[in-house]
Amino acid sequence: MESLIQTFHIDWKILIAQMVNFAIVFGVLYFFIVRPLLKTIEERNQKIKNSLKEAEVTHEKLKETEEMYNKKISEARHKAMDILEETQKQAQKEKEESLQNTKKEVSQIVKKAKDQIQSDKNKLVEEAKKEIGELVVLAVEKILRKKLDKNLDKKVIENVLKELI
Repeated sequence: MESLIQTFHIDWKILIAQMVNFAIVFGVLYFFIVRPLLKTIEERNQKIKNSLKEAEVTHEKLKETEEMYNKKISEARHKAMDILEETQKQAQKEKEESLQNTKKEVSQIVKKAKDQIQSDKNKLVEEAKKEIGELVVLAVEKILRKKLDKNLDKKVIENVLKELI
């Protein structure tokens, strides 16, 4: 080994000093640069892990919220359809009731009109009978003025009455 030291011109004092210097530089670098750097890297890794966990939780909550939203939308649609059907049924019922009421009113109006027509007809018949009676009386007076005999008067009156009736 002595030959090796002489061949490469190695001084063991300088070698020990270089080792001490290397150890000091390595210690300083390790404590002031590598350790804080490793600590920062570990903190970042931890933040990334936490963020990923939070993202997963948020994603799950988003899925749940979306499912809840879809469920509520579906329920709202069903309720809207039920309300629409109920409204249509109610409208149909009201339409039928209105139609029945209108039919009743029309039948009442027709009945009143028929009664009024019958009443007017009866009045006209009565008036016509009165006028015919008056005409008969006038005709009889004219015939009597001519002074016909009783048999002829009777026959004429009967003929006139038969024609009128």
